[in-house]
Amino acid sequence: MNRRRINPFDPGTAQHTLFAHYRKNKLEAERLEQHAALIATDARAARAKAEEYAEALRALGHGDKVTPLKALPDYSGGKAQ
Repeated sequence: MNRRRINPFDPGTAQHTLFAHYRKNKLEAERLEQHAALIATDARAARAKAEEYAEALRALGHGDKVTPLKALPDYSGGKAQ
């Protein structure tokens, strides 16, 4: 007996549903990762500017009032980009 071949791209099949969910979540992850990269860039720029002001305060003798900045968290998951 020949069984009918199921086209995985037919709407309503389990494969189609799984692929649709995979694609939706993959696109959402990429969008959020891109947003995180943009925010991290803004954070690095603000940190650099704060460090410039801290250096100026240290030069004026107010280094005791300037505390070191905390390290930025690594949201890349350890992946090199």
